[in-house]
Amino acid sequence: MGELLEQHGVQIMYTKVWRSLQHAKRLTYGNPDESYQQLPSYFHMLKETNLGSITAIETDENNYFLYSFFALGACLHGFRSYIRPVVAVDATHLKGEHKGVIFVATCKDEEEMIYPIAFGFGDGESDRSWIWFLMKLREAIGVREDLVIVSDRHQSIANAMSHVFPSVPHVFCFFHLKQNLKKRYRQRKDVMTAFYLAAYSYTTIECDTYLAEIQSMHPQTHLTLMEARPEKNGLVIDVLQLPDSKPL
Repeated sequence: MGELLEQHGVQIMYTKVWRSLQHAKRLTYGNPDESYQQLPSYFHMLKETNLGSITAIETDENNYFLYSFFALGACLHGFRSYIRPVVAVDATHLKGEHKGVIFVATCKDEEEMIYPIAFGFGDGESDRSWIWFLMKLREAIGVREDLVIVSDRHQSIANAMSHVFPSVPHVFCFFHLKQNLKKRYRQRKDVMTAFYLAAYSYTTIECDTYLAEIQSMHPQTHLTLMEARPEKNGLVIDVLQLPDSKPL
């Protein structure tokens, strides 16, 4: 509004600017309702042009949209053939008219770059939505002996994992734990150094040694790490730091 006044000598109300912006977005990106209506056609063409792709749409009893899922055939082929099966799952909130979340499942390739596996859309991060997404992910990638799932500490993910992948190791992301520790305790450098060393330990004895140091320096941090079940997960695995992830 200030630029319009300065450059063109026009004073305009905020509400009119906002309505103009929304109209411009609709002209550029289309109507959100129409976009959701085009999902079946888009998924059909996706499977026609990218063989091996997997798609799914879930609706309620009134045929209203609930969830969707898609995994590109080329990405699935690469995952099965070449990628280390350490899969990170997360969700990020949509800011459009219909809100909801985007679910993502990714890995890292040999160049340490993000490798996409699958995406989904849902109404939020609930037990039901995570169970649905992980069930579709299981159909897409199967259950390998060396499969590992990485996530933040969202309780719905843990609940869904116990339901869908009960035999697959579920570990917590190093990045999220680190951010939580910084946010909660404003950690000293010596405590964070011991945490890094514990996280990157390759043996249980070495990890326990650094955990003991953390307990002596800051008992509350040690308690937080114990709640992350290091005896089950090998503390944490820094296999993937999800982009724009926000700690819980």
